[in-house]
Amino acid sequence: MKKNYLLYIFVILFIMGLQLNSVVAGDEIKIHLIQPSPNKLGVGDLWNLELENTTKENLTIYLEGFVTQGKDGLIVEGQSKPFVIKPGKTSYGYNDFKSGTVNWKNKKYQEAIVRTGGAPTGNYTICVTAKYENGNIAGQENCIEQQIEITSEQQVMLISPNDGEELDPDTLPGLTFMWNSGANGPYELIIVEIKGELSYDEAMKNNRPFFEQKGIMGNTFQYPVTAPKFVEGKKYVWMVKSGEVQSELKTFGMIAQIHQLRTLSIQTGAWDEGKTKCDCMQHLDCICHIVRFNNYNSVSEIHLPKGQISVVISSAVISGNTLEIKFKDRLNMELKSNDFRQEQEVSIGSDLCKELGYDSITIIPGNYTIKDGTNITLNVRLNPTHQLRTLILQQGNTQVERPPSSCQCGATLYDCVCGIGMYVEYAYASAINLPLGQIHVVISSTVISGNTLHIKFTDRLNMELKSNNIKQKEEVKLGSDLCKELGYDSITILPGDYTIKELNSITVNVKLGKKNDVNKIKLISPNSDK
Repeated sequence: MKKNYLLYIFVILFIMGLQLNSVVAGDEIKIHLIQPSPNKLGVGDLWNLELENTTKENLTIYLEGFVTQGKDGLIVEGQSKPFVIKPGKTSYGYNDFKSGTVNWKNKKYQEAIVRTGGAPTGNYTICVTAKYENGNIAGQENCIEQQIEITSEQQVMLISPNDGEELDPDTLPGLTFMWNSGANGPYELIIVEIKGELSYDEAMKNNRPFFEQKGIMGNTFQYPVTAPKFVEGKKYVWMVKSGEVQSELKTFGMIAQIHQLRTLSIQTGAWDEGKTKCDCMQHLDCICHIVRFNNYNSVSEIHLPKGQISVVISSAVISGNTLEIKFKDRLNMELKSNDFRQEQEVSIGSDLCKELGYDSITIIPGNYTIKDGTNITLNVRLNPTHQLRTLILQQGNTQVERPPSSCQCGATLYDCVCGIGMYVEYAYASAINLPLGQIHVVISSTVISGNTLHIKFTDRLNMELKSNNIKQKEEVKLGSDLCKELGYDSITILPGDYTIKELNSITVNVKLGKKNDVNKIKLISPNSDK
């Protein structure tokens, strides 16, 4: 009997010990989450907390945290790197744990928080747990709730510059910031430079303001001439505040200029009235010919023989087999004749050729005219870098009992186009072999304007059309090299009603992918000595 009684006492004590251990385990670290400001919740609020090491020793721990939203569940979770916490209380913030890992579970909230700096309307729960390096719990999970309700009076919507817009330094000063708001103001404009790989939100929180203006009355602000100068190649993030109301975050950048002058060297001469031609043994009131294309790093490098002048190229545009060149400044001479005869071929520089989409461009002999002392159009021989770019068109027939705009596919007589079938590239024209009912058009030029793409054909459509209208029913993706040249990682022709104009062009609605920097190239002013 006595033995049974002792055994009973032992079991009771053992169970109590287990219960005591379960209470004590995980209590070495006390976690106190700091409540975010009313109606606000940013990515940094996950790690805004106070930790208390209740032991008398340094402990190595890491934190696990997550945020949930009432109806959408888990939206983001994160884990800090291991760190040492001393005995007693220590406060921590976002910067202490930004080297940890973040795993977004809901991209909608990620975009909203990163772009605006705060969460959208909803009920949120933030929870954090402390763990030892072996994964055992050092501090029990602690949670807080935060309610967000954004009204129109609590919103500031940024209008201009557009998010990601690339600005030309030559157009500044004159940059105007614009926004809409239900708030009454006054407003505060903050601009911060984005350094390294920081996100919009991180840059705005951690970097010193590049420019800051308070007390703005109204919804526009023109950047002052006396303010710090934006640097080419740099990116900036901006926001507008009115009291506790804060806008989303948007970025803009300065186009990185190529510090190189592209020029044409021109041989001048003296106008011979008797022979009505330019005498190249004299100079300087007429043009004999173009000598060569040159690249210079600065104006000070330009040293030409007597009788030659240099014109700096401000723009170059290919149209068919012609090249239109505009000069940066008017020709610095009085011409008795604007006409000249080019006897020799002249090769254009490889970098400009690459920009225009060709391996080589050669000015060919011919009669040319300097127009208004500022531009010239030259006949050229082009060596393309790409294959033949074509659109495959599905042919059809207009039915008598239907409106002329109704083109029926599958017919044997063709007098209309049913739709664009696909985009195809061919190495050469003889490789194009299409089934009956399909024809191709070779693309000569493409121009993006907003969300439309203007496509010009190399030749007129080789068929008589009773209707120029197309009912496009399917999406058509363009080739990656053409997309890249136009400055996007993808371009898709969308379904819609389109018209073939004069049998040689069509304008279609398109869906544009992510913008790249291929076309962000310009020439610097000839007055620059960089």
